[in-house]
Amino acid sequence: MAELTAPLFAIDPATPRQPLPGNEGIHARPLQMPSGPPELPESIALGIITPALAKTPDKGDSTLPADLTRLALLLGNQLPDKDFVAADMVRDCFAEFGSSNIRSRALLAVATRLAQGFGSPDRLPLATARAWRMLDPETFEDEMADQLTAIGHFITNWQKSQQTFLVLEFPEIELIEYLFESMNPARHAPQMMEVLNFKVLSNRRQGILRRIPHRVRKAVQDMGGRGPQAVEVIRTSLDFLDQVVTSHGFTPIVDTAAAMREEVAKLLEKMQPALPAPAGEDLGQALGRITPVKIPASELADQAIAAAKTATPTPAAAPPQAARPSPPPPSAATQPSAVPARMPPRRPMIPGPRLSAAARPLAVPAGIGIAPRLPASTRIGTTGRPVLTPGQRPPLPAVAMGPMPVLVTAALPPPAAAETGAKPANALSGRIALPRPGAAPAGTAASEARGTVTALTVVPKTRRPPITQAIKRQSVLKVLRGEPAATVAATLGIRESKLDEWVDAFIAAGAGALSAPKTRKKAAREPEPLSAELLRAKLAEVLATAQMIERAMEAQIQTQPRRPVLLPPPVADKATGHAGRRPRKKG
Repeated sequence: MAELTAPLFAIDPATPRQPLPGNEGIHARPLQMPSGPPELPESIALGIITPALAKTPDKGDSTLPADLTRLALLLGNQLPDKDFVAADMVRDCFAEFGSSNIRSRALLAVATRLAQGFGSPDRLPLATARAWRMLDPETFEDEMADQLTAIGHFITNWQKSQQTFLVLEFPEIELIEYLFESMNPARHAPQMMEVLNFKVLSNRRQGILRRIPHRVRKAVQDMGGRGPQAVEVIRTSLDFLDQVVTSHGFTPIVDTAAAMREEVAKLLEKMQPALPAPAGEDLGQALGRITPVKIPASELADQAIAAAKTATPTPAAAPPQAARPSPPPPSAATQPSAVPARMPPRRPMIPGPRLSAAARPLAVPAGIGIAPRLPASTRIGTTGRPVLTPGQRPPLPAVAMGPMPVLVTAALPPPAAAETGAKPANALSGRIALPRPGAAPAGTAASEARGTVTALTVVPKTRRPPITQAIKRQSVLKVLRGEPAATVAATLGIRESKLDEWVDAFIAAGAGALSAPKTRKKAAREPEPLSAELLRAKLAEVLATAQMIERAMEAQIQTQPRRPVLLPPPVADKATGHAGRRPRKKG
């Protein structure tokens, strides 16, 4: 039985078992970590470190790291060949100080030494970017600005002298963006403006502008959300974006800066508290700052018109006591009066007796008698309308008005418009124009601007931010709330007539009328019918072209011989005239 259970045969391999090709990881030798750089004597290491630290400014922490060998290799003349090795050396050398916001002078010296190879063939972009990112931006802001200036000189010289396009590594581009975002616009605006001229960054320039509102918002939150320092941070960012909008010539960058400026302006608007509302008004707001409201613009216009109708009139001023007032001083060319803000400038006053607009008792001549006319009978009406006798006029409503401006027209020559007819009065616009007794005299009309000044604005377009539809709407609402139109127009840098057009368009068609009109494509005109002479001329051109092509083909055939026939023609059968068939193969 033992013989039956024994194996019939046994396999005895002649060679030992070898590992399969896919199992090298199982049978591989244990991983050996590469050893660090050879240790240098302390005297040699300090001989390399001390001169390098002497070139750095005396700020930050002067404590040296414990690993002097790695620090000496990073500051020496011979840097590591591999970028990854150099980046690991920077991380391991300053690991005891942390990974960010390090105030070490030794790390500043290492970052400056590594940045000397920016854009060169032997550059170390990963190690350079890591060294600069580990520094504290608040302590070494000036040094970062100097490094950004050096990089700007290198890129500018390349763009001017080299014909090939400059290619930078991704860590080098990130280094430029990090240095840009570490700058303060109040102190380093020129360096930041120079970065926007780097063509090598391409569309990433718009990206660093889009991140400005987020960085400003984060800085304000770190400062507690309020305070003069937070307001100063927002204002410096607004000034920088204004400079980009007015001075940069690349349209995508200008559009991005204008959009980001509106976002930062919203932050400033939230920082400034609203002034208390005037007494007796439910929707009163500060005229210098109108916050966005969630009601339609048409409803706002209706409320403004209703407020103008129900406004309390100003009491009339007392008439002057003296019939002949004293002449005005020579320096005063005009006389201030309670004139609405929408009235044209006053005419110069002429010394001498002036007429008064105040009510005076009527002096009746002695030869004219006045007798009261009473109705013959008194009637009682059943309706709400007053009952009038024949020949009697209805009483006019009493309207309380302020003192109207006094103009001396008797001594002035008649205007030229009187001969051709006066201009009809404008329709009701719904604007609030309250009298201002202490207002300063209106200035004379400004001269027509020339040069780069357009019909829209009196400020050159290169020196003002763009006027968006939101700005137009806020300006119109300011005028409707009673603010003088001249002040609003001067704030925007536009003419008062242009502001009048905005207000009229707003009242007539709403806020949608303030947007620029869209250019419509002109419809294609139908082709004119062809005349007989034109058809003959076109036919002659076609025939001439055909003759020219035919002559060219004939000349080509005559000059070039015909190609020989590759195969002979088939032999025809004499009886039938058809080609004979091949005999079939038998077998």
